[in-house]
Amino acid sequence: MKNGCFLVVWALSACLSLVAQDSDLRYRLAPGEHYVLEVEMNQQSHAESYIREEVNLTSQLVLHFRVDSVPEPDRICMQSWYEEVRLSMLAPGLGIDLSSEDQNETALHMLANALEGKTFQLCMKKDGSLLGMEGLADHFRQLSRLPYPDTTELAVAFRTLEESYGPDSYTSLFGLFVSLYPSLGFQTHWTRDMTYHFNSKAVLLNNSYQLSSVSEERWISQGIGLFNAHNAFREITSIGEVEAVITGSQTYDFLMDPATGWLQKCNARQRTLVETTVIKGKGLPTGLKIPSYTETLFEVRGKKLEHETK
Repeated sequence: MKNGCFLVVWALSACLSLVAQDSDLRYRLAPGEHYVLEVEMNQQSHAESYIREEVNLTSQLVLHFRVDSVPEPDRICMQSWYEEVRLSMLAPGLGIDLSSEDQNETALHMLANALEGKTFQLCMKKDGSLLGMEGLADHFRQLSRLPYPDTTELAVAFRTLEESYGPDSYTSLFGLFVSLYPSLGFQTHWTRDMTYHFNSKAVLLNNSYQLSSVSEERWISQGIGLFNAHNAFREITSIGEVEAVITGSQTYDFLMDPATGWLQKCNARQRTLVETTVIKGKGLPTGLKIPSYTETLFEVRGKKLEHETK
């Protein structure tokens, strides 16, 4: 019986390998084509500190990708931009209640509207590896100079927007939902490492993927990512000098279009623990450890647009 199970598993693995080789797990994008990713993110954080911090962050957006050229066999260049940006942040313990959907002309509402539609350029390999990006940082520099009567509100709103949609956040989203494919050969199991920016901290995320189903209609794969906890981050905060270590994991379920390689759907869940240790505290004992737990849910849907929208 055990031998029979082994043969079934071996046959399935061999079949997937052959189909994957025929299907070519790469992007097939042509100049003039236009793709989108609709991204919804819900994040809840809880810190075991003396002020009992609770932070809820929700984000909805549409990321556009319009293919400009394929100048080399393994190089795709595109324009990208944000649309339909909706962002809110609630942190009662910190006195923060922001929403880009506020009916009043708030700073976050102004900044989110100003960001929408601003194009920037990027190039990637056909496995989804980001080769370079230009323009998005310039847009945020321009946003930082927009006038607003309440400079304190403007500073908080700009920081929230930049941490959610700035260059670091964009490359993190790109790494999670575009950089999907194996870089060498045709594989049913592969790994990819990426830099993920969590709370403005660059953390190494080690991703492992498994191709579970391939057909002419769809590719299905699952993945798990583990945050590399070898690096500790030292910084000066309102409670003094601290050191933070980030650990956690992320799971993925992908559905991709074999014709183009573009993502059709992904559900992902991220769980992180940030353990902050007081090095030199203001009224807090040295060595005090403050844990913070965050759970983030991603729902992503992708498609190819048949008609130009810009």
